[in-house]
Amino acid sequence: MSTAINQRRTDSGRALHRGRSPKQRTLITSKARPNREEIPPASELKDTIAIRQARSAEIPALRDMQERSLRLLGAAFYAPRQIAAFLTEVGTMDEAVVDEGHYFVAANADGAILASGGWSRQTPGYERAVIGSAGARNGAGGAIIRSVFVEPALARRGLATAIMTKVEQDADANRVGTLSMMATLSGLAFYARLGYQTNGEKMVVLAGGLRFPFMSMSKSLVHGALAAS
Repeated sequence: MSTAINQRRTDSGRALHRGRSPKQRTLITSKARPNREEIPPASELKDTIAIRQARSAEIPALRDMQERSLRLLGAAFYAPRQIAAFLTEVGTMDEAVVDEGHYFVAANADGAILASGGWSRQTPGYERAVIGSAGARNGAGGAIIRSVFVEPALARRGLATAIMTKVEQDADANRVGTLSMMATLSGLAFYARLGYQTNGEKMVVLAGGLRFPFMSMSKSLVHGALAAS
């Protein structure tokens, strides 16, 4: 992709506020995004957050954080129009996963959502748009990792690892043997460090001939091994 990364970030920021009123823009900037001056060091961050089940009432806030995360953290791997089309046609999460009870958030003392992620046995909504064979299969005794995102200002501070640790422990406690996923290109290195193996690239087909590439990944869980981690 020939567009410079810094320009993509500028375009992404503009797109985030497009169509919103001045009041809505202020709310997004002042509440949804953590104040950088108030962000503790990575070594202290884990002591200031709680990881818990997501609530249905938090879905709008979840979507705001997730869309911002994809636009900014995905800018080095996807063109702005790819991201915009994906968000419009597919979105960042299926609301039903929250109701299943296996979707989690990392929240600070003020209740701001800083990261999210979970697992589900339901077929993802994006499945209908995947080229060829299915992107992520849960199979017998398996489940699918769903919608792992981190507030961009807090990337690489251990939040995604904390969410995935909770997700894997919860899946293990519910007798899930294998976790699979459709990982964004920006998350490949992270998931590889967690032990997920690549199973080949998949494409989500979007309107106008656009394609949004993912990597199919999976990991086998050893029952009981994660309980004490």
